[in-house]
Amino acid sequence: MFELIAYILIVSITFSYAFNRFEDFPGEAERANFTSVMMQLKAGVTLQMMNGIASGKWHELARLEGSNPMDLMLETPSNYVGELGSIDVTQLPRRIWYFDATAGELVYLANNAQNLYAMVGGAAQATDHVRMRITMKYNDE
Repeated sequence: MFELIAYILIVSITFSYAFNRFEDFPGEAERANFTSVMMQLKAGVTLQMMNGIASGKWHELARLEGSNPMDLMLETPSNYVGELGSIDVTQLPRRIWYFDATAGELVYLANNAQNLYAMVGGAAQATDHVRMRITMKYNDE
């Protein structure tokens, strides 16, 4: 009987340690996926900009403003659902990307907003989604 109690105690301690250790894995996986897609998007936009400048067609790069950056990727991520017009965001699943055709913005809907913040007026504000848009910035120098 003592051995059975000792066995149950050891298993429960091991299980609780493993549960606490692996509890953050879904959030870490979501963060890694988000970061990977962002790096690919930045690379796609940068490549288009470099190509336009190198070919002397830099004035044609304005067409990128407000366009869907997913169109610049060789292969879109599996959690990209496409271009959507006016929709009810609450009805969409989480951990997805979509292009809001009305606003010209790429949107990521996070599953867990616990560690996701937007900077508003210099202060961090919790949010459950990220919106981004390609815009042109010119330097007069």
